[in-house]
Amino acid sequence: MSKMARKLNILHQSGQSVFSTNELMLHWGIENKKILYTQISRAKEQGFLRTIQRGLYALKFSIK
Repeated sequence: MSKMARKLNILHQSGQSVFSTNELMLHWGIENKKILYTQISRAKEQGFLRTIQRGLYALKFSIK
């Protein structure tokens, strides 16, 4: 399982579909904001997350 797949699995298991940057930071265990924003950007580029508004993100689909 890739690192991104593990991160998405963590989000799916949380039972939420919408996350703030702080929630993503906690769920993923990332302390450095630059790294967090890079991970968010990669998840968006790969089509897993979408921006609702600044600092608020949603899973684009349900993982089964």
